[in-house]
Amino acid sequence: MQKIQQSSRNNLGHGCLLAFALIWTLSSCVMGALWAGGALLAWTASERSGFEWFMLFPVIFILPFIGVGVFLIVIAARPFLAGARLSKPDITVSTTTPRIGDDVTFTYSQVFKRATEVEQIQFKLLLRESARYRRGTDTYTATHDHVVQQFTYPARRYEESERLNVRRDWLIPADAMHTFRATNNQLLWFIQAQIKMKGWADFIEEYAIEVAPEVRA
Repeated sequence: MQKIQQSSRNNLGHGCLLAFALIWTLSSCVMGALWAGGALLAWTASERSGFEWFMLFPVIFILPFIGVGVFLIVIAARPFLAGARLSKPDITVSTTTPRIGDDVTFTYSQVFKRATEVEQIQFKLLLRESARYRRGTDTYTATHDHVVQQFTYPARRYEESERLNVRRDWLIPADAMHTFRATNNQLLWFIQAQIKMKGWADFIEEYAIEVAPEVRA
């Protein structure tokens, strides 16, 4: 059995989004504070009379930007919140480089740090297809996930220090495409783990496997 790690793309994406959200929110707050300070000074200088209320419009205008920043921070922080209730999972597969048509034995082990009501546990074998194309001077990337196989476990309560243990076999279909990377097109394989917790952020992580361009004999 071989251990697999969380996709580095996930870690980088969450980190970049959180950094961007913090900078966005801080900049918006500073700008709003400056405008509010300017309005207050104008009100004081006019001896609290003859104040032009339109000077508050920039402050009102900046509020949606602050709201967007807070929303992005919440989205980016969700994986860290989920980690407050769950330990880092221990994941192994029979091979990280299966061939087309191979069976892959998958084991997943994780400890609940606190008593938790779990609404659903789901594991998916995904083939992610992405294509990059140009339209005029702009570049776009279209991504689509093909769910090749999935296992779902019903809701139940997990007590503090209780361990979740899963063992399953994945099948790489005989007619599937192998992992493929090119400048504008990619076909990537992932095992996705998702744990939905009642009243808490969902735990979602992906683990990459490399499907070899070979067919099982």
